[in-house]
Amino acid sequence: MKKCLSAFTIGCFLLACTAMGKPPQAEKSGTVAPPSNKRVLQLLLKNADLPLTRGAHCKSAATAPDDATLGDYFAGVWQHQTNVKAKNWLAISCEPVLRKERPHWRCDVSTHSNEDKAYWGYGVRLYVDAKTEKVDRTEFMCIGA
Repeated sequence: MKKCLSAFTIGCFLLACTAMGKPPQAEKSGTVAPPSNKRVLQLLLKNADLPLTRGAHCKSAATAPDDATLGDYFAGVWQHQTNVKAKNWLAISCEPVLRKERPHWRCDVSTHSNEDKAYWGYGVRLYVDAKTEKVDRTEFMCIGA
């Protein structure tokens, strides 16, 4: 009986959310759900021309002296992902935030490796407008260590 009651309760909650038109998370972010991992990667690639000089903590994050853009930075980081003996992975997460009086997603994209017992992870934090899904090109941050 408990299982039926639980399923009934969950069903009623989902029905109520559907009737309201927005799940509870929508109130915070302005959208139903954060951008998918694929969409976040698309936005990162679309904004690869952003100058590193514009990003917080990015000047010292470059992988080579001639790295000038976010694309250069990620190309340098991703080149280390080619070691097939290492454990490599991408981490992508988005959290709702309010910026400039508008709902945004604060999305972190980082690449990680556990190579020869040396763990590292480097990436970028982008701010994505929750309504337009456009990256705020005026501010981003290099993250990791």
